[in-house]
Amino acid sequence: MTAAPETSTALVKIRRAANLPDSFADERIQAIRDFCIPPSLKVNISQLAMFLAACNRYQLDPMLGELWLAESDGKVICVTGRNTWVKLASQQADFAGIQSAVVHEKDEFSAELTEDGRWLIHHKINGMNRGGIVGAYAQLFLRGKPPIFKQRLMSDYKHFESKKNWRTSPKDMIEIRALTACFRQAWPLSGLFDPTDEGAAPEDVQLIESGVAQERTLSEADRLRARLAELPTRPLPPAASTGLDLELDAELDAEIEEGDAKED
Repeated sequence: MTAAPETSTALVKIRRAANLPDSFADERIQAIRDFCIPPSLKVNISQLAMFLAACNRYQLDPMLGELWLAESDGKVICVTGRNTWVKLASQQADFAGIQSAVVHEKDEFSAELTEDGRWLIHHKINGMNRGGIVGAYAQLFLRGKPPIFKQRLMSDYKHFESKKNWRTSPKDMIEIRALTACFRQAWPLSGLFDPTDEGAAPEDVQLIESGVAQERTLSEADRLRARLAELPTRPLPPAASTGLDLELDAELDAEIEEGDAKED
């Protein structure tokens, strides 16, 4: 019987830096690196470890476009879209539902805070011709706690008008702002940004949209899953006594290329 090859030094360092479990296969790390990170984004090992740690912590699949990378003010950050935020919220133990909508100029809208800490929302749509977008609201319902209500005005985000996602999907963008404001107040979902995050400088963000990630990865997803299913999970070797060296990009590239050459 042929012994399974040892886990590479670079992959061991990535695993330890990202605190990945043994079930997170080496081949999956390589697949994510090869197919889920845009070539224009120069990612080193420490940044790859940060991305993998977020994937593992929140159980998100970058090969399905649930999490992707963007560059903000020279820093690489993890970005996720509306559906993934809702997915994360629904997994929380005290989540009891979410109500959200976009308000237009010709809509009737009011929100009243009742004595028991709940919000009474009146939103009436008067026909199909609703006029321009005024803003959006969201109410997050929590078990055993008062709901969280947030509203966001479109006028507060004029500086995003030049961004492609705000030009093509303004309703989605403003609704995301209200939703994520609720989620972030309710739970410590740290390390994640949304496509319109206020913490990123509007003129400096180079967004890698989920559609781009999906276009690149979904075509490979079935083939990769079949390949990964046939490969055994390699155990994590004992920790080395020396500290981590996270600047081994060239080493990792060489090991991946060598492995691909052997498979070919």
